Amino acid sequence: MVQTYSDWTLYTYPSNKGKVCFATATPTSQRPTGVNRDPTFFMVSTRPGERVRDEVSVAIGYPFKAGSYATVSVDGEKFRLFTQGDGAWIDQTSEERRLVDAMRAGSQMSVHGLSRRGTNTTDTYSLKGVSAALRAASNACS
Repeated sequence: MVQTYSDWTLYTYPSNKGKVCFATATPTSQRPTGVNRDPTFFMVSTRPGERVRDEVSVAIGYPFKAGSYATVSVDGEKFRLFTQGDGAWIDQTSEERRLVDAMRAGSQMSVHGLSRRGTNTTDTYSLKGVSAALRAASNACS
């Protein structure tokens, strides 16, 4: 199932461990421009069969510099994500709920990362529709 809520899209599918639901968005802008990158997206996943709810992750579109951290900023509030390959996840799971709550209340989010080649990037996301998409994910995967 696929449903769109403004700038966010909800996907659901069955897996061996039960239903999976995730809300995702692509950046509204990326800096620097002209950098060769794979597709980039931000995702919030719920997998009840694995006891996972509102897990935040980022696919940045390039390999992160080893040992570097990514930063998510929501209307000025910052959160640190650990990186591996081209992915990033919240560094402290205790912060995950705070980040998701900030996303629901916010209007804009940015993700800052450092590539293996030393390029600093900033991806900006609209948060329009994130609350509705997360609510739909919660209902679909309850």
